[in-house]
Amino acid sequence: MNDRNLEAIFIAILYLGTFLVVGYAGRWLIDRWMRARGVHLTEVQDQMGENRRKQTGFLLGVWYRRN
Repeated sequence: MNDRNLEAIFIAILYLGTFLVVGYAGRWLIDRWMRARGVHLTEVQDQMGENRRKQTGFLLGVWYRRN
């Protein structure tokens, strides 16, 4: 491996690692905040009721409908 390949790998790890760390930290903070208030995601969805708009999304090349 030459220096250019190592530099490209380092930059990829730096960028992707940063996104992973920020995403994990955000999820941890939200979970902690919801747990401190005694709230769970299923309770929030139940409050929205059956007539709420069903959300669709695109994940890994597949369309799905979130219930």
